[in-house]
Amino acid sequence: MTALEMLVAMGIVVTVSGVAFTLLDPNQRVYRAQLEAADLQQRVRVAVEALRMDLLPAEAIRSYGDDAIMVLRGGDARIFCLQRDAATGVSQLRRESADGGSVPIVDHAVALRFEYFDDVVQVRRVRVTLRLQGESRLVPDQEVRFDVSPRNRHPPG
Repeated sequence: MTALEMLVAMGIVVTVSGVAFTLLDPNQRVYRAQLEAADLQQRVRVAVEALRMDLLPAEAIRSYGDDAIMVLRGGDARIFCLQRDAATGVSQLRRESADGGSVPIVDHAVALRFEYFDDVVQVRRVRVTLRLQGESRLVPDQEVRFDVSPRNRHPPG
């Protein structure tokens, strides 16, 4: 094989490889978008379950405004709110305890809202609206809204 034949063969291989990668690139974007959509759905599920598991057995619920809530249960107070992580700059849904501990529940939480439905003495139902965003622009934000009625309601003392 001469040098000219080798050069032509390499040119053909490079051209075919370039065409193959060009055709596969859109498939990679679709694959990444599907993975990110699954991750976003999982983060929504985790956030809803964490909020529901604390609100459902609550003995009392105190409003901390439209974007935070205090849940009282068994002498323990927990606050759910959005905070930006100082190290990464990512907005997180966090659960803070009275002893100063703070635990992130999910990342990329961009909106949190609570609506309180109560009678004169206590909160009987809470409507939670939570919006999470994907880690990139491949997947649109996902908003979820759900109601929780605490089981162990006691008038606040």
